[in-house]
Amino acid sequence: MLDSFRKGQRWLTLIFVSVIGLVFVFFLGVGGGFGPSAPTGTTVVQLDDTKLTTRDLARVRAGTEARLRQQLGEAYDQLAAGRFLDSQALAALVNTAVLAAAAQEMGLHVTRDELRRVVQASPAFIDADGRFDPEAFDRFAAYEYGSQRAFIQNFTRELLGQKLVELLVGQTAISDAEIDLQTRYDLEEVRIGYVALDTRILPEDEVLDEAEILAWADAHDEELRALFEARAPDLSEPERVRARHILILVPPDATPEGEAEARARAEAARLRVIGGEDFASVAREVSEDLTTAPNGGDLGLF
Repeated sequence: MLDSFRKGQRWLTLIFVSVIGLVFVFFLGVGGGFGPSAPTGTTVVQLDDTKLTTRDLARVRAGTEARLRQQLGEAYDQLAAGRFLDSQALAALVNTAVLAAAAQEMGLHVTRDELRRVVQASPAFIDADGRFDPEAFDRFAAYEYGSQRAFIQNFTRELLGQKLVELLVGQTAISDAEIDLQTRYDLEEVRIGYVALDTRILPEDEVLDEAEILAWADAHDEELRALFEARAPDLSEPERVRARHILILVPPDATPEGEAEARARAEAARLRVIGGEDFASVAREVSEDLTTAPNGGDLGLF
């Protein structure tokens, strides 16, 4: 199959046209509610038989938020980032569904051996002795996806999308003319002369008299009040707190002994913190939340 793609670049155009067509069909299903593609219930993305739910959206959103928080550090604002995270998470789900469907249409597939190799090589599932830990994998799949089956389905779609992207990148060819045009563009420089006036700072030789300021404010009282009311949301900020947590996972089908063991681990972590140990250090060591544990259990600002 790959040899046939290498015979001509016309295949690349065909692939992109097919993917765009799939996206068009998808949005008809989501926006217009036509036919069997219209999502129902907790489904937020549906393409043919593929259904991605609000749980998938929440998982992808949490991962996106964790990466953004790690990139921005203290500058991360959870309230301001909310709408951006929602749109990014939804776009990621759409891309996953569309790319996986296109890959299947082209005959690409993922074998069980491929899935097994990727999962067993993941650092999240490797124990202290360097061996694959099935229990850690089971806990992760149950907590993040609800079941192993749901994890395998989602992970298969992601691998299919990766295969399609790798195939497309491998078929991309850049001509000498395109390289020359880009080089000329990168080397071009334009010098622009301009004068910038900072209206927030008075010139050094300018001094405002206090009486003049008060007189001007009295004369423009209504204008100032209207301006303040219009900018009130920008001038006030609700009280916010930064929260951290330590998560101990309990599988849905845990036995009473398993629940007791998880409770004991949580209590041991609590006593360490009460005893004076740094909360972030304990969270990095004990917490089973793969998203927040590397950041000391940091949940951001609320």
